Amino acid sequence: MVALPIITIIIVAIAMVSFVLEKIPIAVTAVLAALLMALVGAIELEDAYSPFGSTVTVFCAGMMVVGNALFKTGFADFVARKFEAIGLYRNERALVTVVTAVTAVLSAFLSNSAVVAIFIPLIAIVAARSNGRIRMPLAIMGAGIGSAIGGIATLTGSTAQLVTQGILETTDGTEPMGIFTLTKIGGPLILVTVVYMATIGYHLSNRVLTFEAPDLLAEHKDANGNDPKKPASWKLPFSMLLMVAIIIGFVSGIWNIAIIAVIGAILMILTGCITLKDAIKGMDWNTLIILSAAQAFGQGLTDSGGGQLIADGIVGVFGEASSPWLVLSIFIIVAAILTNFASNTALTAMFVPIVISVALSFDANPTSWAIAVTLACNIAVGTPIGTAAMTQTLVGGFRYMDYVKIGGPLVLILAAITALMAPFAYPF
Repeated sequence: MVALPIITIIIVAIAMVSFVLEKIPIAVTAVLAALLMALVGAIELEDAYSPFGSTVTVFCAGMMVVGNALFKTGFADFVARKFEAIGLYRNERALVTVVTAVTAVLSAFLSNSAVVAIFIPLIAIVAARSNGRIRMPLAIMGAGIGSAIGGIATLTGSTAQLVTQGILETTDGTEPMGIFTLTKIGGPLILVTVVYMATIGYHLSNRVLTFEAPDLLAEHKDANGNDPKKPASWKLPFSMLLMVAIIIGFVSGIWNIAIIAVIGAILMILTGCITLKDAIKGMDWNTLIILSAAQAFGQGLTDSGGGQLIADGIVGVFGEASSPWLVLSIFIIVAAILTNFASNTALTAMFVPIVISVALSFDANPTSWAIAVTLACNIAVGTPIGTAAMTQTLVGGFRYMDYVKIGGPLVLILAAITALMAPFAYPF
């Protein structure tokens, strides 16, 4: 009988092939993979659908409402005019570069999903006003990649590092991270990402993104295709202040991020910044389904021991005859690849305890190994399912292979840089 961990690895492998071929919708593949994980016993049946009410999914749904409300009140239009004032609507490469850099910096301190939710309508406005000089998908891809990588740079940038922090705080022989511990490598990774999107990524996008972009502004127009009447003057400053309050809530950690996002969404509706009908209509259900189902089958790979089997295989092949740096580098590369197909939080929870044990067997610094692998578990820009920030960009009309072709090389570059810098940034 085939062992359960091997079965889950096969399920994930088949799902990956289906994602690439796109013979059936990505959302359907993700849901089927989650159901198969339940049917083979890798997860409980309720775990196949419970992620649809998870913190990440509810948070993303809430921020979609907040983002659409900001659009309705004119915030995106306000920022777009500022972009136009400095001439970014004239130069596509400059816009992609600036968007990548700004989203990366913001995501180092704020929720990357929230940053993407705000920038997508902003980019749509700039593209619509550029008379064809700006192609919306290129800038949206830059926003997604910038936001995803920006979350690496600080302790508060992503939930994955908070998982590592919890492990370090409760494990003998390790030390907790400071808020800027990850910046030693996370900062350079942001710089490399911005340069990549301004050069290699931009050229790849030009060759790959040849489809006709969807009209993301259509739902905000009336039956005649015109922009609706201007909202009440007080709504823009109110929605901006509410967004600031939401951000403060995220940073302070006063409540769960999903609760804060939902409260923000409700207040936007109650105050008339957006109607309930528009809030529901503006939901990107495809994104929410993929995000939720991906959490489920990622959990199946982790809970069944499939991920552990992969990690043990690495140690078995390289552990005894190789240097500590080589073994850590293999873990970094494997984690960076796997995180594009499963939850970075789940992979972090799985890999960090393993690498701590392996580091101790080499008499190396376990904290350094844990930090390096945590960084790798956040390099999820090669597919639309590795992290919520990338999943949200699906509204730009991208195909699965678009992410692989544009973000895939960046994953390998950033993983290699992480492996090379780790011994110097975090001596072991």
